[in-house]
Amino acid sequence: MSFLFSKSKKTTAETIQIAMTEHYSSLYRIAFAWSGNCHESQDLVQETFLKALERFDSLKEPEKSKQWLIVIMRNCYLDDMRYKKRWQITDESALDTMLFSTQSSEQLVIEQQKNDQLQIAIQKLPFEQKETLLLADLEGFSYQEISNITDTPIGTVMSRLSRAREKLRERLLQNSIHPSSQKQQKIIPFKQNHA
Repeated sequence: MSFLFSKSKKTTAETIQIAMTEHYSSLYRIAFAWSGNCHESQDLVQETFLKALERFDSLKEPEKSKQWLIVIMRNCYLDDMRYKKRWQITDESALDTMLFSTQSSEQLVIEQQKNDQLQIAIQKLPFEQKETLLLADLEGFSYQEISNITDTPIGTVMSRLSRAREKLRERLLQNSIHPSSQKQQKIIPFKQNHA
């Protein structure tokens, strides 16, 4: 495909291909957190890469390629959500974890239950809060970077992040009470400084 581009366009296309390789894991994690489904996540990342190649001329700052790819992926996901009007939660990685882990069966089940609780709690957040939470706490973007990616004011980003963390904390605390001991499990707090 690159032979079709002029010298300057080829350089940009190569830059985008390098960025896609470099940021695949991050994009997949975000896509999985949004969709909750590994196949939909792979499709979303693939669609993102196709759109990126189609729109390579719009990448003005190669050092911000990750944010540029996330914006494209976000738009693809929102288009898909509008089209499908549904949410789905599945976890197909559980079988691999059980088959290839060195932990005991009991430890695996407890760990999987914690992961399931977290995934369900995140999936129940409104999209805007879930998106902001994942960009901040999973990907480590600053308020300004999230504001640029989501095209929302910084104050809105801060508010969404605060509400998302509080809702997530409440849901996890509700689910962490063990019926026999009535003790709450330790919850690891999210990092707070994103300014």
